[in-house]
Amino acid sequence: MTDGPRPLQRLVMVTGILAAAGPAGRPAGELADAVGFRGTPESRREQLARCIRDLQAVGVDIANVAARGQEALWVLRPRDSRIRLAFTPEQQAELARAALLSDRDRLVHELGPAVAVADLDVHTPALPVDVDPVLRAVTARCALRFGYNGRERVLDPVAMQRGPGGWAVSGVDRAAGQYRTYYLARMSDVATGPPGSARDVGGAPRRGADPLSWQVDPPLDAVLQVAPEYERDVAHLLGPPRHRDGGESTYLVTNRWAFFARLVEVGERVRLVAPEPLRIQFADFLREALP
Repeated sequence: MTDGPRPLQRLVMVTGILAAAGPAGRPAGELADAVGFRGTPESRREQLARCIRDLQAVGVDIANVAARGQEALWVLRPRDSRIRLAFTPEQQAELARAALLSDRDRLVHELGPAVAVADLDVHTPALPVDVDPVLRAVTARCALRFGYNGRERVLDPVAMQRGPGGWAVSGVDRAAGQYRTYYLARMSDVATGPPGSARDVGGAPRRGADPLSWQVDPPLDAVLQVAPEYERDVAHLLGPPRHRDGGESTYLVTNRWAFFARLVEVGERVRLVAPEPLRIQFADFLREALP
C-alpha cells in the first residue's frame, strides 16, 4: 500500500497536467483526484488550493478562469520561462565582467532591451589594456607583443583565463622558450600581429579550467610549510594537498609558473621547503616578476 505522491511530486504533477491540458484547463475536482489528494471534496479542494498557491509563489502562472459560483477551472498560462535570480554584489561584479567581454550591442539587438546588460551597472576596476586585442590574438593565432615589468615580451598565445590576479593570457614566451602566464593588469603597449603569425605551439594538456592543473611541466611534489591558522586560506588558492605531515603540506605541481603565481598570492602564509631545484626556480621567478 502506498501513501501517495509526495508534496514535491504533486507540484510537478499539477504543472504537468495543466501544461498538457492547455487553454482548456482542468476542473479542481478532476485535478485533485489526478494528483492523489484524499479526504472530503472540501478538504481535497483546500489541499489543491495550497498546492497551487505554492506554485504561484515561485512564479508559476496558474489561474482560475471559471465564472463566479462555479467549480474552479485551473489553467496554466504560458509566460516568460526565464528564472529571476538575486545576486550578491560580488556575484554582480563577476557577471558584469563577463558582460564586458560580450558584444552588448548584438545582444540587445537579438534579444531585446529586456535583457540588456546595461542593468548591470556595477563598478569594476578598468584594466590598463583593452581585453579585445588579447582575445583576438588567442582566437586568430596572432603573435602578441606587450610590455611587462619593464621588458618587452613576444608571446605565442594559447589560452586566456581568469586567475587569482585577474584575467591572464598563457602561451609560449619566445625569448624564454617556456610556457608562461601574464596578467593583463600588468601589461602595457599591447600589439598584435596578423592572423596566423603566432607559432603553432599547441595547448598544454588540461585536467580542468584552473591553470594550476594543466600538464605543462614534468610533475613533481612541492613541500610547503603552512601555519595551522592559514591552512584554509592556502587550500582556497592551491587546492587540497596530496597529504599533510605536521605543519607541512605536499602538493603535486604540473604547471610551475601558475604554482609560483599562487605562492605570490598566498604570500608569507606559506614557505616553500622542498625540493631545492624548485626553490631556486621560484627565487628566479620572484626576481623576474617583482619590481
